[in-house]
Amino acid sequence: MATGIQTGGVDIDTLFMALVTTKRSDVGWQSNGSVDLSNRFEPYTTGTKVATTGLQSVGVDFADLFQNIAVPLVAIGGDWPLTGGQFPDKIGSGAPQEAGFDFSANGQVDAVGQSTITYDYLTEILAGNGDGFWVKHVYSSGDTINTGNAQTNDTYYQLNALRTFGVVQPTSGTRAWNGTVWIAEDASGTGAVGATGVISAQRT
Repeated sequence: MATGIQTGGVDIDTLFMALVTTKRSDVGWQSNGSVDLSNRFEPYTTGTKVATTGLQSVGVDFADLFQNIAVPLVAIGGDWPLTGGQFPDKIGSGAPQEAGFDFSANGQVDAVGQSTITYDYLTEILAGNGDGFWVKHVYSSGDTINTGNAQTNDTYYQLNALRTFGVVQPTSGTRAWNGTVWIAEDASGTGAVGATGVISAQRT
């Protein structure tokens, strides 16, 4: 439903993204039954803003207050890309040792090693946000990935479900994978951002 508030002959409902996260403070402009626009539109957080609208709240243009409808709210980012020092490793004795990544569909990844550390791979963490993104691992040297449900090298897996991959060392010795983990906007690798490091498991 249009707001009835226009700029350049266009209703602002066609310019700004509908509210999906936490509202900003009231802006003092209302539409559709005295509803403040802060309850209707997503606060500006990322990406290219709409052109200056000439509509203001306390001297601030709407372009600086609300998210451009043409710019995805969710993007690759947060803690991603990880550094090599954030890649998981595990050392232990008496049982098979395992290390790897668990990518969830909510925009977070667990680096499972000596301890489990959770990182954000998207700018917004919400159930289902990973659906529009894909992950793959590309081998460079060392040992191959040998555990998880996303083991195939250089193959994108959609992040609409838990995707796991890593290395497991069942006997004495070390298994270490060296390569790059990529997150992209589609299965063709659009906008891919890579993190390079080593996943290592050692049984003493």
